[in-house]
Amino acid sequence: MVSNVHDTEDPIRFRYYTNTTVNNNHWVEFKLEGVLSNGNAFGSHITLWTDGSPTLAEVDVGYIHVSKNSSIVHFGMGDNLTVDSVRVIFPSGIQTTLNDLQVHQRYNVLENAPVGLGAATQDVFNMTLVGQELRIPSSNAGQFHLDMVDLTGGFVWQVSRFVGKGVSLHRLPGNLWIGFYILRADNGEQSSKLKLYVQ
Repeated sequence: MVSNVHDTEDPIRFRYYTNTTVNNNHWVEFKLEGVLSNGNAFGSHITLWTDGSPTLAEVDVGYIHVSKNSSIVHFGMGDNLTVDSVRVIFPSGIQTTLNDLQVHQRYNVLENAPVGLGAATQDVFNMTLVGQELRIPSSNAGQFHLDMVDLTGGFVWQVSRFVGKGVSLHRLPGNLWIGFYILRADNGEQSSKLKLYVQ
């Protein structure tokens, strides 16, 4: 824990406190990331079940003046070696359930946001994204239409162009916000959807 301390000798001073207790107890941690909810998933509830008993924790910003709690949620497990199940409820209401987890692990949980166009994506063109460059292999020349939408279904980018045989390169816009997008490609005969995460 980091705390802001004021005194007469040093009006602005910080102190770092750490728990140095040594024991053989077990633990498990969770780091949440919001997609529809806020990025740090503040306000999320995590319910952990072990031996038939629940333990509830909340991801919070912190309640101490000029100090902040860690957004990583830590559960002490005592002598329990496994977690029966964990249910995460994000502020958006989206829920994720994890089962049969091991102790002494930190689990990263990404909010599984539903996509207005359908959560399942299918890529028939074998598209790959390298940096901001989309690469699409094609065995036939022809007109290609590409568009990108956000999770609400709103258009953020689109382009139509003629491409030849081989690998065509398409530069994505550089002003995208961090988060999920759906990239759609159509050549008049086949269409493809790819779920992308921009970071």
